[in-house]
Order: sequence, then structure tokens, then C-alpha cells
Amino acid sequence: MIKMSTDKMSMWEAQWAKGDTSFHLAEVNDRLLSYMNELVGVVTNGTTDPAAKNILVPLCGKSKDLVHLHSLGHTVVGCEGVEQVWL
Repeated sequence: MIKMSTDKMSMWEAQWAKGDTSFHLAEVNDRLLSYMNELVGVVTNGTTDPAAKNILVPLCGKSKDLVHLHSLGHTVVGCEGVEQVWL
């Protein structure tokens, strides 16, 4: 895996231009699944808040996380800074 700064759009653009998308996971991110309760909220008795949330996923690329969150009933918006992602 390539180590790069995640705060420079030019670095992401270069990776996409080379066709290197090794940073994309084949499945939903394990970290997302691990922290799902914190993301969507947990009520005091430990159960997850059933209310759908509005979730922004910055620099999402073609992540499967968006589809997963949407499948749970949430409104999900992905924001990407590299135009080539959508081509």
C-alpha cells in the first residue's frame, strides 16, 4: 500500500490518474462497522437510535461504505475532490 498525505488533493489526483486505487477496500470498512454505534447514536440502554441520520462521507471515492449506510436507511452524501472518480 502506498503511504501518502491525505490532505493534498494533488496526491489523490495523481493516484487516480495512474489508475492506482489500491486504497479502496473490497468490502465495507471494518472501522465504520466498529464505530457504527457512535456514528448513528446509542440511547442510554445501549440500543442503537433507530432514527435515520444525514451522513456526509468526504473523499469517498467509490467506497462501499456509502451503499452500506444507505441500506441501513440513512441519507448519505458523498463528497469527492477528484473528478476522475466519477468518470
